[in-house]
Amino acid sequence: SIIYNSTLEPRAEGSNGKYVVIIKGQDRGHDGKVIFETGSNFGVNLSKSSFMEINGFIFRNIDNGKIINIRGGSHHRVKACSLYVKGYSGIFSMGSIPHIEILNNYFEQADYVKKQTDLIFVRGISPDNLQDSLIVKHNTFVCKNQSYPPHTDGLQTYLCKNTWVEGNKFYMVNNKTAYTQTIYLSNSSGKVWILNNLIYARAPAKSPVVAVTKALPSIGSISIINNTFVGDINCSKLPAVDLKKSVEQHGYLTLKNNI
Repeated sequence: SIIYNSTLEPRAEGSNGKYVVIIKGQDRGHDGKVIFETGSNFGVNLSKSSFMEINGFIFRNIDNGKIINIRGGSHHRVKACSLYVKGYSGIFSMGSIPHIEILNNYFEQADYVKKQTDLIFVRGISPDNLQDSLIVKHNTFVCKNQSYPPHTDGLQTYLCKNTWVEGNKFYMVNNKTAYTQTIYLSNSSGKVWILNNLIYARAPAKSPVVAVTKALPSIGSISIINNTFVGDINCSKLPAVDLKKSVEQHGYLTLKNNI
């Protein structure tokens, strides 16, 4: 294994269909773990690259609040990484950044970090300057105990156009009774797909497990299909799935085959 204490900040440019891949060694004897422990600095800063893939790294002991920071360029992919999040975000993106893929990663929140924690937080700038095309597939999210009132979400988006969330596993194994959602998509546009996810939640008595809320008039459709909800889900006050101010204003909902 090798441990890096400085931020990885690639500046290369790939092209459509040909990503530049930064990956740990694959040959026998050179295929150990690559670990980033960057303290108060980003683990990775993606602001000056396009068609870039970060693959197979471990990120831990990072206090910056944004382990992988995406603030520029386009077409970024984070794949097969492990991110141990001590507060705010494992992956944070802000801006009008075309196409982000987050695939096959493991996210785990530390206990009692006393900070808002979104294991992934992706946001645009305004209704006229949206984050366009987010794909979140086959990841594992573990949200642990948190102090009240900082909120804890597995995935949060704001002002995103065309969001695909499929085949993920969300484990909300915390003691919070409010401000904790596995998936929270706010002010969405275009199409939203939430498909084939496994969602375990422990008693979110005052928060919906999944929320697609305040969708913009430019929302095209919302599809929530084939998801499995498991655990002590208390729906006496709020539903497991909350579509408030989205469907009743704009319609176009497909909700089926969820258990």
